Formats: sequence, C-alpha cells, structure tokens
Amino acid sequence: MGRMIPKVLGLLFCDAVYRDTKWCLLGLFNGLVAPDYPTTIPKLHIFFVLSGISGTATIRLALCRADEDDLGSDITVAGAEMTVEADDRMSIVEGPISIENLVLDMPSSYTLRLFYGDEEIGSRSFDAVQREAGP
Repeated sequence: MGRMIPKVLGLLFCDAVYRDTKWCLLGLFNGLVAPDYPTTIPKLHIFFVLSGISGTATIRLALCRADEDDLGSDITVAGAEMTVEADDRMSIVEGPISIENLVLDMPSSYTLRLFYGDEEIGSRSFDAVQREAGP
C-alpha cells in the first residue's frame, strides 16, 4: 500500500481564532478590501480541517498570486509551516495557522495552497480588491 495522502475537509479565512472548550472562529471572510495597495494584513488566520493523517506530519501553506508577466506561473507572497499529529487515519486534525504582517502588493486573485510533503492536497482562493473608504 502506498503512502496515504491526507484529505482537506476545510480551509477557512478569518480575523481571529481561539479555543475555549471548542474552536471559535471570528470574522470569517472570502475576500479582502483595502483603500490602497500595497496593504499589510497584521495577521491572516487560516483554519484547516484534515483527515487521513497517522502519526506526525508537516503541513505547509503557500499564499500565491498569478504572475502577470508569465501566464500560468504563480508568485509566492507568503508561507507558513506546522507539525500536526493524529493517532490514526480516521482522526480529524484541525487548527489554525497564521501568517503575520502579510503584504499584498496589488489587488489580485490570491490562492492559498496546502501541501503535505511536496504534494498539494488542497487550495482556497480569494480576491483582494481596491475600494475607497466611504464616509
């Protein structure tokens, strides 16, 4: 039997995450709006839910945007890595990963890619748009 690849059950963007007796996700969003670019996001929280991990595994995130000068290519703008652990492959592993002081240099479509080893196991996209602040 070959190596089992974890399955992504969820990837969510949010403003804050904390744990009381269960996980609490605050400010869930699917896109970002800023009056000017480049813009800095003090802390981007990504909440993940995985299955199919047995033992200890390292997962890695890469936040990318399309390279306008090289169609079909991505530019990685940020990343993060963490170690997760599960007793057996039927367990659900969940938790937050944060990217601090994230600089988005331009309005664009961004894709968060989740890796297990060198294999991409999931992704989630969002649009960052420019809009002037209202009165």
